[in-house]
Amino acid sequence: MKAKGDDRLKKPKAKWQAYARAELEIRGWTSEDLAKAIGKSYEVTRKAMCDDSMPNVRKQICEYLGIAED
Repeated sequence: MKAKGDDRLKKPKAKWQAYARAELEIRGWTSEDLAKAIGKSYEVTRKAMCDDSMPNVRKQICEYLGIAED
């Protein structure tokens, strides 16, 4: 079982996920840091980063990190 904040995420399915992960790495952030920054739970943020099934969260992540949603 992975510990909370462990960022061994699934391979990105969408370009925005790869861009988001790259931006997090540049900032030295984990998904938990991003969750706090956008006001979402770690679980919701991680799910959005793994399977792209949450368009509202995707939008928040992209806007916060300054990356394209496509």
